[in-house]
Amino acid sequence: MRRQAMPMRELNLPWKTIATVIGVHLSTVMAWSRRYSAEGEAGLKSKTRGRHYWSGSTLSLAQERHLRSIIVGFHL
Repeated sequence: MRRQAMPMRELNLPWKTIATVIGVHLSTVMAWSRRYSAEGEAGLKSKTRGRHYWSGSTLSLAQERHLRSIIVGFHL
């Protein structure tokens, strides 16, 4: 979708028309365009979303296993 939007903009189609045709919000198309202007084709690639696995975890692995065994109903 990102790669379809940029040629449409080069044809001077209005932002709102591009957003409607692609099926996304107007601000999404404009953000794609800003990233494309700043980074080129690389700016259109998907970025990793969310936190990294185990980052911000409040329980240690041993604590999580113990809690899981209590919830499931048996002790290891």
